[in-house]
Amino acid sequence: MTAALKSPKQPIYPLPKPVRVEQFIEWYPDTSEYRYELRNGVIYQMPKPRGKHSQVGGAAAKRLIYAIDASKLTSCFIPRECLVKVKDDTAYEPDVVVLDESVLTEEPLWEKASTVQNGKS
Repeated sequence: MTAALKSPKQPIYPLPKPVRVEQFIEWYPDTSEYRYELRNGVIYQMPKPRGKHSQVGGAAAKRLIYAIDASKLTSCFIPRECLVKVKDDTAYEPDVVVLDESVLTEEPLWEKASTVQNGKS
């Protein structure tokens, strides 16, 4: 797959390699039948979860919600979508992630791109 950058009213053109997370966020399509991951500066097209994968992810989220509620962790939540930035050239969209809302203000990319990079989030 060729990495590309979208720009308003301009054709799609290749991204410089390796791709950094901020470039990946800008490139990431708003609507797509695929999900994408950035690994070591390379964008990979991933199929969206279907069937059993979706069922398992939903069951995991359900159990995590029960655990969060039972533990009274009122600042924790499960976002619908989120990118996890592992390093400057690597980010992925997990099937399920639990975040702590009370520390999201320390996440520089949260408001712009629903991206977390700090372990305490």
